[in-house]
Parts: sequence; structure tokens; C-alpha cells
Amino acid sequence: MLAGALLALGAARATDDDTAAPKALVAGLYKLPDDASPFFASKTRKALDQYFTKPLADLIWKDHEASKGEVGAIDGSPIYDAQDYEPKNLEIHPAKIKGAKATVLVTFTNYDESKKIVYTLAQNEAGDWRIADIRWAPDRTLLGVLKQTYPE
Repeated sequence: MLAGALLALGAARATDDDTAAPKALVAGLYKLPDDASPFFASKTRKALDQYFTKPLADLIWKDHEASKGEVGAIDGSPIYDAQDYEPKNLEIHPAKIKGAKATVLVTFTNYDESKKIVYTLAQNEAGDWRIADIRWAPDRTLLGVLKQTYPE
């Protein structure tokens, strides 16, 4: 399962006019079973580095280490913005790309609540797309929560 998702990451390299690669990277997160999610992998950060920019991966890893197997700053599923989820009508929209930045909108219904989650992605030096942040609300993002919890 994880191997298939990691193979999809190979498709996450793109030029500025290829909107499929950022969408494929985000879709890869939704294809993983919960126990293979990079958000909750505590033994290695390899998957974190394959999905996220270094600053975000570093903070997620710091949360893993600080929480010592307990609930940390990430207290639910970041991809569903919920502790309990039963998503319906999940749609991963085409990426909107501007230079080396992209956004991917994900919409779904969770227990009769409409959800809109916006992924911000950036291309690294090799041209690979990585998730730089996840926005759940105008004033609430994964990067913001982690920076607030772990100020430098």
C-alpha cells in the first residue's frame, strides 16, 4: 500500500504547466491507510520528506518526538481536519500553479459538514512538488498550529 503511494510520488515532478503532479501528491495522502499516514509515522521521517517541504516536515517530526506516543499538536487527521471522519463525496480539484507554487483544493462532506481544505505546495530545486502547508480555515493552518506550539 505504502509502496503504491510512494510510486505515485514519482509522478509528483512537473513543469509549471503540469497541474497533475501537485494533485497526485495530495491524492497520495488520501489513498494511504491511517496507519501508513506520514503524519503518524514515528519510526522514520522518510515519508514526511517525500510529501512535505523541509520546514513543515521538520515541525511534524518535532511534534512526533515531543508527543512521545501521546497526542501532540496534531490531534486529529490533518487531511480531514477532524478526529473522527467518515468522508463522502471527496474531490481533489486540479492544481492552480503560479511559478514554483501551487494550491490544491480538496472538498468533501464529513458527518454532514461540508469541508474545504487547501493545500499549498512548493517545488524544490529538483522540481519535485512538496506540501508546504494545509489550510483548514482562513486563520487556521497546519504550519501555523505547529509554529505556535513549537516556536523557534
